[in-house]
Amino acid sequence: MGMEEQILAARRELYDRYAGRLLAVCLRYSGDRSTAEDLMHDAFLKIYGAFDRFSYRGPGSLRAWMERITVNVALEWLRSRNKL
Repeated sequence: MGMEEQILAARRELYDRYAGRLLAVCLRYSGDRSTAEDLMHDAFLKIYGAFDRFSYRGPGSLRAWMERITVNVALEWLRSRNKL
């Protein structure tokens, strides 16, 4: 398995493991499933792009870091909606 395939497999595993929890976070902020799914997708893109900035701080730190990014994506969406 090449490096690219390993990266894709790791991303898929992260998604499979955390998508339900992050979707719940997005639902809390958006109130509807379609928007929540879009927000979760945006959050995963940010997570994948920022992974080199994650630093392990013990059990639960990855989940907390991913949730914080997801909340920030949702808050940005709320702020942008209020400006319209």
